[in-house]
Amino acid sequence: MPLSFGPWTLDPARRQLLRGGIEVPLSPKAFDLLSVLAEHHDRAFSKADLHRHLWPNSFVSDGSLTILVAEIRQTLGDDAQRPIYVRTVQRFGYAFCAEVARARAGAPPNAAGRNGWLVWGDSSIPLVEGDTILGRAPDAGIRFDVPGVSRRHARVSVAGEQVTLEDLGSRNGTCVRGEKITGMAHLTDGDDIRLGPIAILFRLVSPDSSTAPMQERASAYNRRPPHN
Repeated sequence: MPLSFGPWTLDPARRQLLRGGIEVPLSPKAFDLLSVLAEHHDRAFSKADLHRHLWPNSFVSDGSLTILVAEIRQTLGDDAQRPIYVRTVQRFGYAFCAEVARARAGAPPNAAGRNGWLVWGDSSIPLVEGDTILGRAPDAGIRFDVPGVSRRHARVSVAGEQVTLEDLGSRNGTCVRGEKITGMAHLTDGDDIRLGPIAILFRLVSPDSSTAPMQERASAYNRRPPHN
């Protein structure tokens, strides 16, 4: 079953790593390593365990494992010093540190129909099938490192073209279309969202649409005064 974390979807059965429905290349051994770490994200793996999984009948130095971890971090845009996805367990091994959701079986996320995006400033962030945490925590699926945003501020859930947003008891609240929400709100194309002090635009667009119109509309939105 596909696994989603942040803007990424990992499909071990199809051996695909996807971002926004677009396949991102990863070497076979790096894919195997990412798969075992993400699949078992509730535990840490010793280097010996990972060696047995990746090279069961061969002797390989720890340097080979380090190279694979570096490839994964480079591909995901991760930082060894401030990890979002793969953390080093000192004198032991490695562990996956992002929240992982199991995507629905079937077509890869965003393969057809309209895709959900969050537009914040100049950034257009694709949403993936399943649940994604929005917040300031290092392991949030979509991270907003801004004062006033709670560590686990809200949860966005995607089921095809049905997208909902739920506040997770944030200190400064979550607003949709200018109204503070206390439960779950359904999102429609063009909805304005506020996570505490930051303004975000939600868009549903076809897979072949450019993100430029979304960015222009978001810039115009961000120039508006905040809702009272």
